[in-house]
Amino acid sequence: EPVMVEEGFDLVESDGQRLAWGTLILLSATLLILFRNLRWMIIPLVLLAWSLVTTRAILHISGMQLTMVSSMLTAIIMVIAVATVVHFVLRYREYRATGSDVAAAIEKSLSLLLVPVSWACLTDAVGFISLKMARVGPVHDFGVMMALGATLVLLGALLLIPGLAQVGRFGRDPKDVWGESHLKLGLTWLLQ
Repeated sequence: EPVMVEEGFDLVESDGQRLAWGTLILLSATLLILFRNLRWMIIPLVLLAWSLVTTRAILHISGMQLTMVSSMLTAIIMVIAVATVVHFVLRYREYRATGSDVAAAIEKSLSLLLVPVSWACLTDAVGFISLKMARVGPVHDFGVMMALGATLVLLGALLLIPGLAQVGRFGRDPKDVWGESHLKLGLTWLLQ
């Protein structure tokens, strides 16, 4: 029985790693296709790495261990981090298109998105922390881990995105999605 439990844990952990890598590759490719910009593909990856390293460091310091249930930690935090950056990119691109310089576009985007993105990350955290009511230890721990991860995505977004968006001169502006102009024309026609 202990061998089966250990083997089951190893298999679930490898499945979690495969899920994380698959999600990472697919989301990175999607971001690169949509925004056609290497910077805006890398920023969510930096935010993800920061959130995961910080989450794991806090868990290690507090004595919590990753369990079989927490094998999806990377993939779920990745979705939260990428969604946060995509919201920022869309607003940032909008402000840059209206003539705002980089710093002003970042400031306007952050001021506009601070409340909704904070609510999204914090409601994720509250939803996960509600798993503390579970009587199963690993589910309880998973809720704590995910709540911590969602909160750290928000903190990381506030700390990292403004600097990463401004560093260097190459590729500051994400490009329009292929066919976006046709979509806008079609939607405008439909609205009229």
